[in-house]
Amino acid sequence: MNYPLPSLCRSLGRLTAALAGLFLIVRPLSAQTAPPSDIASEDDTVVLSPFEVSTTEDVGYRAGTTLSGSRMNSKLKDTPAAVQVLTKELLEDFGANSFEEMLALANNVQIDYADTSADATPSYLASALIPDKRFRIRGLPASKALDYFETIIPIDGYNTSRVELSNGPNSILFGAGSPGGLINTSTERALTTRNETRMRFGVGSWDYQRAELNHNQVLLKDKLALRIAGLWEDEESWRAYEFETSERYSGSLRWEPFKNTSVTYNYEQGSVQRQISRPWNAFDELAQWLASDRPVFNANSWNRNRDRPLGVNRLTNTRTFYVEDSGGNSAGAYAFTTGNAANLRFLQSLYENTLLPIGEKADESLLPEAQLPYEYSAWGPDSFKDVHFDRHNVRIEQRVGENTFLDFAYNHELTKGYAQAPTGRSITLYGDPNSVIPNPDGSGTQVDNPNAGGLYFESRWGGEAGFFENEGMRAAINHDLNLGKFGRHRLAGLVERGELRQQRYALSEIWVDETGAALQRPATPENNENAVFRRVYVDEGNFSTYTSGNFNKPATFSRDGHTYTSRLAHYQASGDITQTTESFLLATQSYFWDNRIIATAGYRKDDITFEERVVDRAAANDPRVVSGEVIENELLYTDEIASENGYAPETVSLGTVFHATDWFSVFYNYSDNSGAPAFGQRILPDESLAPPTKGVTNDYGFILTLFDEKLSLRATFYETNQDAAPAVNLENSATNIIRPNEEILIALQRGNRITDAEYQDHLLGEEARLVGLADVKTKGFEIEATFNLTRNFTSRISYSHTDVDRSNGMPEFDDWFATEKAFWLSTAGAGDLVTSRETTVSQEITELDRVSNYVRDFYGFNYGVRPHKVNASARYTFNDGWLDGFFLGGNVQWQDKAKVGRAILDYDATNNPIYGEVFYRAERFSIDSFLGYRTRINWGTWKPRLTIQLNVRNLTDEPVVEPLRYNNLKSGYSRVLLNDPRSYRISATLEF
Repeated sequence: MNYPLPSLCRSLGRLTAALAGLFLIVRPLSAQTAPPSDIASEDDTVVLSPFEVSTTEDVGYRAGTTLSGSRMNSKLKDTPAAVQVLTKELLEDFGANSFEEMLALANNVQIDYADTSADATPSYLASALIPDKRFRIRGLPASKALDYFETIIPIDGYNTSRVELSNGPNSILFGAGSPGGLINTSTERALTTRNETRMRFGVGSWDYQRAELNHNQVLLKDKLALRIAGLWEDEESWRAYEFETSERYSGSLRWEPFKNTSVTYNYEQGSVQRQISRPWNAFDELAQWLASDRPVFNANSWNRNRDRPLGVNRLTNTRTFYVEDSGGNSAGAYAFTTGNAANLRFLQSLYENTLLPIGEKADESLLPEAQLPYEYSAWGPDSFKDVHFDRHNVRIEQRVGENTFLDFAYNHELTKGYAQAPTGRSITLYGDPNSVIPNPDGSGTQVDNPNAGGLYFESRWGGEAGFFENEGMRAAINHDLNLGKFGRHRLAGLVERGELRQQRYALSEIWVDETGAALQRPATPENNENAVFRRVYVDEGNFSTYTSGNFNKPATFSRDGHTYTSRLAHYQASGDITQTTESFLLATQSYFWDNRIIATAGYRKDDITFEERVVDRAAANDPRVVSGEVIENELLYTDEIASENGYAPETVSLGTVFHATDWFSVFYNYSDNSGAPAFGQRILPDESLAPPTKGVTNDYGFILTLFDEKLSLRATFYETNQDAAPAVNLENSATNIIRPNEEILIALQRGNRITDAEYQDHLLGEEARLVGLADVKTKGFEIEATFNLTRNFTSRISYSHTDVDRSNGMPEFDDWFATEKAFWLSTAGAGDLVTSRETTVSQEITELDRVSNYVRDFYGFNYGVRPHKVNASARYTFNDGWLDGFFLGGNVQWQDKAKVGRAILDYDATNNPIYGEVFYRAERFSIDSFLGYRTRINWGTWKPRLTIQLNVRNLTDEPVVEPLRYNNLKSGYSRVLLNDPRSYRISATLEF
């Protein structure tokens, strides 16, 4: 499957023609309504219900109201929940178009690169259904919503009116959600009061190009309006092969047929393509071999004790390699198959002597930058993801009498994704120590190795395909009740029904013959012996050849009268799950004592059902097999339900704000929520979905509002907890319990101690990714201040401190381990059986116990947490003199250092490490700045406003490479993060 990048010329031509045509249409239309005295970005339509936030009270970087605190339009200073708002002005000043760029301006937020886990491998970056990066708030995972419906659509600023972050659990917003909070993006809607048009063009570093059009057309004054918006963006990167391209279109139709009735229909469709890569160069598997002067010899003469110290190991399993010449060209390519028989053996280089005592091993390490600079992405041009989405949203708002409001909403989202990339950690640079290789004709003889002594990348390609569909309907009612001296009360009720379905297949490249049958064991085509291992020899020093191969060119070879070709097949059915949620919510916001005391309360009940579909194999007569869409015996979901789980969490929110004076207030808030089980993750003992987690927060603090609210400060002290969350990956090298369990079962099966059925029943890792549960407790404080002291100056400054405690790791392991251990040792002498790793069953049992202790200790170490964070943004506008029309500003971010590892001094009797010095990654500091000029152009009766703006990111050009993990000896990195170097963007905006 191939998704080529659109031609730049074709896209620019199409965009220019479209914009020119739309300009010819909207220019005369905009003249039909008298233009306002100045361009206003806020929505000045009449707000019919308290369920809709207007931005008219947003001034500069200070927001006035929110829906996130009570489900009703409320002033932020009356809201006990911790809510922060990123206004439209703030986002536009800093050119914050992407979700990542937006949240960089928020308080107590970090990108989640899986850096809090024992094995910091951000594998989710290669997911077809995660287009935006994941984030943590208060050290805990956060959820994402679009107009208060759960979404995975990539967020972009071209049609965004504001972003609200609710820090911590908030059951009023969602009963089932992440404990870190909810990040909601509100989209722009049509206005029935005026015409307005915004056209923006931008260029920048690394061939950045962006064009936006946003036009609102009044069709019937105060009755009917249409807003259309479009985006085209194309950007490369400071790293070779990285790119991102977006094409999006949206529309909003608003109809106000009666004074108290409003109907709004929003639609958006689009696509985003980007290259997949990890934030590092490649893993090193040749250092010891290079240090030994590149020894080359016949694999049949390999000697373990003599050759491993030279950095040479011998493979014993069966693999079929597809070899391309230097630079990844397929001319002269060939395939050969290895095995453990004579003349089929194969050698591979090593990073270090694997015979060393464990305490003397550096273990997994990245290449030194001199051997492969980080400017080069070894994932290559054929590694990418493609996401297509389509969204419909309908809202009907109705006022009944003076004090009652009704709100009906329907939302449907369908997002489809496809990703292809080298899997796992397969971006590794090796040396070739083989003087001869197995004959490509499969005859069992050897031939001279034309690439002896060369360097190569070896990759197993795969990917993911799936879809996310979310359909939801909700109805809400709000009634204002004034009881005089007994207070004024805003009462709200909500009922909602949603059905969310997500289906995912993990893909793997395999060999099939001309009939579609797999090369090895056709009954299970996803087996490892059938995998394609692509090998690309590099031209040393020419880093443009350091890639993982030309995956879009099918690999092929002939053997034994058959022609084999590579193709992607379903390697794993990663989940086809439907989540049905029926919710009921009651909320109130009550005002007492002349509005000096505001009490907020909410109760929510969610009935949640999860249905998981059965996985079967495609039959020969299946129409999809006949058409060639899949091959025989490939894994497929059926319509049959394999399991059904139901939960009915009840959650509450209770909070109070006391305005002690006009300028000083105190508040307290309690809220909890329930977390939905993660798709594609399973827990012990039976690899079932994890039960819902519980998130709880207690927030308290004070609010200052001075100088007629031109200065506002909010200080929040919090304790936020998440119980029993899927947090520890149990399939990575250091935390793997699947392999020891499998080795034990294989030994028992070969020893005739268990049946084939018992082997299958006790095997782990077949359902989806196996994870362990853990509790997370965070506490700290957040301070946010906004300043609008003069009409020329606006500023937003925030500071946070977060302490994280991770404990009670893998509580479900102990019962599983005790039960399985009794089963493994139920026959006499079972502990002495030898596994394929040349260990005994008893030794593998000891290894499982060691891994569990290691995981608990490692997870509790609190990797990746930056306790202190500062974020400050400001803008100053000149409005007189020769500088009239100029504006400038900047953002400063500072984040505290974070733990990235510990020195290993020794190992105890159970092979667990004894730790010494703690390693930290440096504090993070960055400055973004902007400079602009805004003026009106006098073209007769037409007076559009023109804004020219320069944005510079990473102004001080802070270091690109940020250590994320050191190897065990601190002699190199095992993981890094990569920050963008200094860059610029120039934009021109025309508004009329």
